[in-house]
Amino acid sequence: MKKFTLFVILTVFVLAACGAPAMPTTEPTLPPAPTNTLVPPPTETPIPPTATLEPSPTPTPVPLGGGGEYIMQINQVLIPKEFNSQESFRWFSASSDGSNLKMLDWQIWSMSPDGKLALTYTSDYKVSLTYLDGTGSTPLDDSLDYYINSNINSNFQTAIWLTNGNIVLLAFEQKQHNKISVYLVTADGKSKKWEKLSQVMKEFANLLFISPDGEKLYLETFCGNNRCNSQYYVASLDDSEQKQILINVKSFQNIYISPSGQYISYVDNSGQVLRGCFIYKVADDTATKLLPDDGLRGQDYCFGGNHWSPTDDKLFGQNIDGYSILTVLDGNITTFSEINAGFCYLARWTPNGKHLFLSVCTEKNFEGEGLSGGFSLDYEEFRQSIGERLINISDGKVTEYQDAGFCDAVISPDSAWVLFYACKNENKIVVYPSQLLNLDTKEMYPLFQEFIPENPDTLTQPQGFFQKAWSVFWIP
Repeated sequence: MKKFTLFVILTVFVLAACGAPAMPTTEPTLPPAPTNTLVPPPTETPIPPTATLEPSPTPTPVPLGGGGEYIMQINQVLIPKEFNSQESFRWFSASSDGSNLKMLDWQIWSMSPDGKLALTYTSDYKVSLTYLDGTGSTPLDDSLDYYINSNINSNFQTAIWLTNGNIVLLAFEQKQHNKISVYLVTADGKSKKWEKLSQVMKEFANLLFISPDGEKLYLETFCGNNRCNSQYYVASLDDSEQKQILINVKSFQNIYISPSGQYISYVDNSGQVLRGCFIYKVADDTATKLLPDDGLRGQDYCFGGNHWSPTDDKLFGQNIDGYSILTVLDGNITTFSEINAGFCYLARWTPNGKHLFLSVCTEKNFEGEGLSGGFSLDYEEFRQSIGERLINISDGKVTEYQDAGFCDAVISPDSAWVLFYACKNENKIVVYPSQLLNLDTKEMYPLFQEFIPENPDTLTQPQGFFQKAWSVFWIP
């Protein structure tokens, strides 16, 4: 039985291996593969990046006066008691809007053109080079003998600044007080005597100006009590040489050099024949009397201060017909007659050379009275002022301003503002506050009411005393 069963099983395996037909089967139907429809992703609305809002820069407000600083010398009678000043005058500084007013710790002998440095001195005449912002001071070297206290308050210019920051100053030698000498002071306070130039100096001297190219010094030297004629020199700044100029001129005043350095204007006081305005030509050492053909007196282009334009070789002048501009190179004269005023006591250029500013203008028109282009107001009789005038020299347009009174005036470095100060009454006493005028808007703002005497009616003054009671330098 076991053998039969084994036989059957082997037979089945043999038949399967020989390909015997298999039992029929049903093939399963596979479902179709699903069709994948690509659905585009939903369109996203772009979200703009969140902007970080930067605050707009806050514009720096422009102060009244446009910025800069006043350096002022003020007489003791105008100084408030709280400043406790015992000296005849003191120096003050203030911002252009009148704020930050303070009395300086020292007196000023001479100030650099940019207003940053000054030769200062103490009550015992110890001189230093001082930064006016208070950041430092360097005493002058005293290794050389010189005696300077009588020169500090001189009516003449006894110290002058060079473009490199050095200073030329005049001083008496202690061993020989009747003769002036010339010294060069460097920025570190060291001093050196100019031996060659000092040899031609007389008892006194006046440092006139530095040439516009910064290479030459012009000066005058003279004796006391008119015991000798003045002599005029142009000197190199290394003390290597000097040349005498204007040899035939005995005495003159109001000497100024033109912006190009080609011309020097001056008023000759040698006599009635020579008296008048002269133009000295530097290149060929010749002088010509100025006789304009439009009815102007020649000295009206030179007398009373610096008439040169700050930017061009042009002089302003004045007569009963109005104001005019003289171009020295070609002699061309442009007259401005329609200023709606008879006469203005003060006239000066704006620093940009584009305008003439006239102040203390009156209705009365008259002959024979000179024009002042300087910094101090002087007048023989009180006349009612009718306001200020600004002449545009390119088109002759005249802008009128409200009356500021009988005041001195200084124009801001940017030619946009005017400070009226030392404002006087008919008795020439300072009784009114200063005024700050915006030349564009015509608005005026009161300043420096501190410097008004408490009881002006009780004040008396010698002749000319208050003409220099207050002086102002406006520095950038």
